Amino acid sequence: MLTLFLTTHFIGLCIGVGTALSNALLSVYLTRKNNNDISADTKRAIAHYLFRLGTIGLALLVISGMLLMIFYHPIITLSSLFWLKLCVVSVLIALVYYAKQLFNESSPSTRTVIFLARIRVLSPALSLSIVILAVLAFQ
Repeated sequence: MLTLFLTTHFIGLCIGVGTALSNALLSVYLTRKNNNDISADTKRAIAHYLFRLGTIGLALLVISGMLLMIFYHPIITLSSLFWLKLCVVSVLIALVYYAKQLFNESSPSTRTVIFLARIRVLSPALSLSIVILAVLAFQ
């Protein structure tokens, strides 16, 4: 069972980090390139797909992480870095949830668009810090 939980955890991690990086790079590309040939509906559809994919990766990560904690908690919960990683994961979940709520607005304000752009930059940094903390916690 440990192998199954760890495999699921790493798959969720790969999907989540990959989506965060893709979203950030796509955002940078679209703002720097200023592509007028790509419609707003297409950009919104791509962002919606990336949000959905990132949510799936995050859900896999959280569910498998909870199962690992339930069945293997004496091994896992010893390190203070583990608890720091859990706090960063909680912040990432809250940001993704809040961004999803903002993204579903029918006519987002300029402030909302700026905040979503900041989240696109922040989410890869949070994802990579989670990976680094996990490596440090379990070495």
